[in-house]
Amino acid sequence: MMNALRMALSRAGGILLDPAGRRLRTLALILVSGMAAACGDSGPSGPGLVDVRVVPPPSADAGAVVVELAGEGIEGFEAAGGARVFGAPRPGVENVHRAVVTVDQGELVFRVRLTDIARLPQGVVIQAVDRQNRTLPGLTAFEVRFSR
Repeated sequence: MMNALRMALSRAGGILLDPAGRRLRTLALILVSGMAAACGDSGPSGPGLVDVRVVPPPSADAGAVVVELAGEGIEGFEAAGGARVFGAPRPGVENVHRAVVTVDQGELVFRVRLTDIARLPQGVVIQAVDRQNRTLPGLTAFEVRFSR
């Protein structure tokens, strides 16, 4: 059966197989190498800014949040959109920073400056208030999303 397949392919121009099958093996090696390289790709790397979006639960009219970010290489924060951001390292705790993000209207978005954008930090909302400065419950319903 294999010989019949080889003969059929070689009659079709021998694109995939020559008599020794070298072309098929080379093609398979190229495909496997390409797939392995693609699997190892985690996106861009190196220093840069990463967008951070704090998504409150649908019922919350969040006006400000305190976000705790944990991870290596956090260098600072920048405002984005209509939000204002103030951040600093958490005293006494290595690789943990806190950012206060406020917004009059619109979304709670900001940017974090990292030494390597391939290594995203983890983020969690630890305090939130509405636009009238009332404490919001249910902090576990808030999401912190990163995008490169």
